[in-house]
Amino acid sequence: MKEKEREPDGQMYFLSEITKGKVVFKGKKVGRLADLVAKETGVVPYVTHIYVKRSFGYPSLLIPWENVKSFSKTKAVVDIESVEAYEKEPSENMILLKDHILDKKVLDIQNRDVEIAFDLRLVTMGGRLYVSDVEFSRHALFRRMHIYPLADLIYGPEEEQENRVSWLHVQQLSNLGSFGGEIKLDVLKEKLLRLKPVDIANVMEQMEHESRVNILNAIETGKAADILEEIEPTVQRELVASLNKKKVVKLIDVMTPGQAADILTVLPVEDREEILASLNKIDREDAAKIRAILGQHEESVRNYATQSFVKISPTEIVDNVQEKYHLLARGKEVTMYLYVVDSHDHALGVVDVDELLRAPGNDKIEDVMNHNVIALTPENTIREAAVLFSKYDLRALPIIDNGKIMGVVPSGDIMKLKHVFWG
Repeated sequence: MKEKEREPDGQMYFLSEITKGKVVFKGKKVGRLADLVAKETGVVPYVTHIYVKRSFGYPSLLIPWENVKSFSKTKAVVDIESVEAYEKEPSENMILLKDHILDKKVLDIQNRDVEIAFDLRLVTMGGRLYVSDVEFSRHALFRRMHIYPLADLIYGPEEEQENRVSWLHVQQLSNLGSFGGEIKLDVLKEKLLRLKPVDIANVMEQMEHESRVNILNAIETGKAADILEEIEPTVQRELVASLNKKKVVKLIDVMTPGQAADILTVLPVEDREEILASLNKIDREDAAKIRAILGQHEESVRNYATQSFVKISPTEIVDNVQEKYHLLARGKEVTMYLYVVDSHDHALGVVDVDELLRAPGNDKIEDVMNHNVIALTPENTIREAAVLFSKYDLRALPIIDNGKIMGVVPSGDIMKLKHVFWG
């Protein structure tokens, strides 16, 4: 079999547009594409076979997707040994996208009607064709009736986007029978039309890493970029490192420079530079802006440290510290935490003011302090500081070098810097 001419990643199709397209073998039409067979993976299904109907009573064909040499909205070219070798009907346990899904009811998690599934969106990625969304908009219905332009006049283009649900919210279809069953979602009807990238990001964060990568690869670029921005930084770092660099370039090209810098900052320098070089060929101005923001991200956190904070000894009595706190805090920039140090300013612990006020008066500070001090190092950047502030929801972070407190960074001084997150 000849090597397959892979469709470019991100090529999007509607199921209603590709069914009835001709199927060609050795330059001749052998039938029409009647349906697609899909396999559920626990994330988003991908197409495994094309189902071909033939005229004049000839048997139907079931051809594996890997034998599809090229594919478009109007034509599928197959590379097979012979037509006769693929004369076969789909088995009962196969999922036929058109047969099993189109025109079926869409139900929410409480079995309430949402709408009718009028169409499916599919997208190419890595040589496969994935199902990405279920459409129940009037646009989808009009598309099937070949009067799609009329829908824009009647409903407006926003209606299509509002009446679409990601396959991530579709429950398993394995038990659907031919011409039977209903599409069940795992969300409430009220929430369905309010699904946002952050909702999908929350779902993805509970998945295995490989599944997350497959989802981002299967979803169209604009939506994938929105989802990536909502994902927790640690997961985001793993995802960006695993994605193809061409995919990352496409993602950051649709982001604002600040958002793009936020994504790129998690990558190794050499990868970052390679991606920026590619982006520079597409949009030189945006690439320059991103470089400038990344430079600000790398600014040392030491430039934002203050020496104006409260220090106390571990042997002091809580009652005494409570009594003189107003004096200790007078004129200080950081007053919400009391940093416990020895005679050489080595960090021993930290006490939150609220904890101090609730602590037993006869206890020593060392009995009530938190020994686990979350801290920065002198080498940390303001971007790294911002990540720690977001992760732990702290109002200040000390800079500790060789065990000694060198200063304290207030969260407000970092988080108010718009370029840290947005540019």
